[in-house]
Amino acid sequence: DESRLINTYGGQVDFIPTIMGILGGDYSHASWGRDLLNLDKNDNGYAIINVFRRIGILNDELYYYEALGHTGKVKTSYDLTQNRTVKENAPMDSRAIDLQNMLYRYMQTAEQLSTPVVEN
Repeated sequence: DESRLINTYGGQVDFIPTIMGILGGDYSHASWGRDLLNLDKNDNGYAIINVFRRIGILNDELYYYEALGHTGKVKTSYDLTQNRTVKENAPMDSRAIDLQNMLYRYMQTAEQLSTPVVEN
């Protein structure tokens, strides 16, 4: 019995590709996830969160999220490298801006791929 601690961040979408990677063999899937056990050694992973009118992204440095449906967006980032300091609606540093942009690209791609094509 071999046990191993994995310190890679991942989300629900990574479950299928990771399990399929463990099972081995050739397979194809329609998941947006990645096999967390076969990432590049410098890739610490990330997770996208979309729950209760909140969208967010988490990596090994920050948890950034936006609460939607309020008067304006409530933007919050937790700095995981500095004792989980909360910064709500404060000016964002470059790391938070990069995560925000990654989150927006992910969500925009998801919406575009999920929108049915209407043919005339």
